[in-house]
Amino acid sequence: MATSAAIAALRPLRLVVEISADTRAQDGGVEGVVTTLSDITERRLTAAALQEAKRQAEPANAIQSRFLAAASHDLREPLQTLTCSRDCSRSRSRDPGNRSLSLRSTMR
Repeated sequence: MATSAAIAALRPLRLVVEISADTRAQDGGVEGVVTTLSDITERRLTAAALQEAKRQAEPANAIQSRFLAAASHDLREPLQTLTCSRDCSRSRSRDPGNRSLSLRSTMR
């Protein structure tokens, strides 16, 4: 993993990639050579900085996930209790012996 010190150490260094290809004549001999040099220093520095930012963001992402899971549970728990209470009172209201209880619970 790249650290800030490793990124700083790369700054004075230039990273160059060389790609060579030869061109052939019809008789099979080498007619010429094409060489391309590409400076990939900025690309490597950007990739290292991205890795460092990702490494630093992962703990915050884990904390956020735990918080959202706890908040979701805390919001659903009372709703589940209300749903169970409502279903229980509905089942009691169907029983003729508990008619007065269901009227009282609906009038509140």
